[in-house]
Amino acid sequence: MSLPSCPSHPRARVSRWGSYGTRRRQRFHCSGNGGHTFTETLPRQMTATGDCDECERRLAAHEGPPGPRQGTYTVREIATALVRVGEGMSYRKAARLIRGKAHRLIHRDGRMVADWVEAYVPLLAASHAPTAWPDVLLLDEIPFHIRYQNKPSGRQPYSVLGAFEWRPDGEHKLVRLEARGGASKQDWIEFLSSLPGTPRRIVCDAAKSPLAAMAAVWPQTAMPPGSGQTPEVFLCHYHLGRRFRELLKKHRALDHPAAALIEDAFSGPWEWRWFVATARSLAVPAIQTWLDAYESRVAWQVQHMRDETASTGPLETQLREIRDTLTYRRFSIRNRERLNRWLLLWQLNYNGHAGERHYSTLIRAALASRAGYAPPRRQITDAAGLSSLWR
Repeated sequence: MSLPSCPSHPRARVSRWGSYGTRRRQRFHCSGNGGHTFTETLPRQMTATGDCDECERRLAAHEGPPGPRQGTYTVREIATALVRVGEGMSYRKAARLIRGKAHRLIHRDGRMVADWVEAYVPLLAASHAPTAWPDVLLLDEIPFHIRYQNKPSGRQPYSVLGAFEWRPDGEHKLVRLEARGGASKQDWIEFLSSLPGTPRRIVCDAAKSPLAAMAAVWPQTAMPPGSGQTPEVFLCHYHLGRRFRELLKKHRALDHPAAALIEDAFSGPWEWRWFVATARSLAVPAIQTWLDAYESRVAWQVQHMRDETASTGPLETQLREIRDTLTYRRFSIRNRERLNRWLLLWQLNYNGHAGERHYSTLIRAALASRAGYAPPRRQITDAAGLSSLWR
């Protein structure tokens, strides 16, 4: 690798001219215009004339890894931390990992990695952002509850709403994850209005808020099933079956034959009719109300499932993993935008876009466009004592 050219005097002679910084970085001297010093747009750390782990060749002292100006860590170390966070590692553990690799003092503070998430995640996600709602869309949400003195407090300060693209070839994608102060109709309306386009099919549970929001965003979804509307709305078979089992348990009817039939009731029209005929023999008003509400709708769904999903299972699995990952941090999470940027990292990781080399390339390009300077830190803050997430 030859010495870099001076940006002000491209034809002048350049030589190495000492180093600077806590982790030493190469400074250069240009002979043009009486002589002056300069650094590269992305200054490189000095090496001890070792080998590159990527290309297995010898490196000169000025050929070390690049990093942002006014920063201690290299682009590759920043990318490594962001990949690990997207895999579920906490900010503190990721910070300890990077500090250990850089031979820096290790302590419990994770703000360094939190700042990187704030600064770099938007530019990582920009090139992979969805442009419209997919053909088959799964919708679901996961609530976050707060415990007090190791007991449920009954308070639900926020939720994570999710949208998932189901594909027949198995190349499923997380389309959108968003933290909100709840899962009300208005929350879902804003969530569904965030992207253009109209899905052909939507699968969701029977909760009132998302159904009401869909009717507001796409009024045709309020029409009865089978009327040829687009999108066609399928109620999740798994959630319907779980609700029926809860009713059986509540009314002590788990020994009824319908309890065994519910497992296969959504397999086809014949199985559903057999299940309904059996369940009608239960003299429980709540179960009869459930059958009145869903008998004809599910009959239409099982007849028109084709080879496409009628369950939100893939999305619910991801939402549960998110809740499990954040379970010990859920009380300390108060800033909505910071949480949404963490969710973007999770989404990039699930969709197969995460990688140290890929992230490094995107970060270097962004830093080069800013003359080597990193985006400003800690711009996303809440007023003292207030939370942009909790309600």
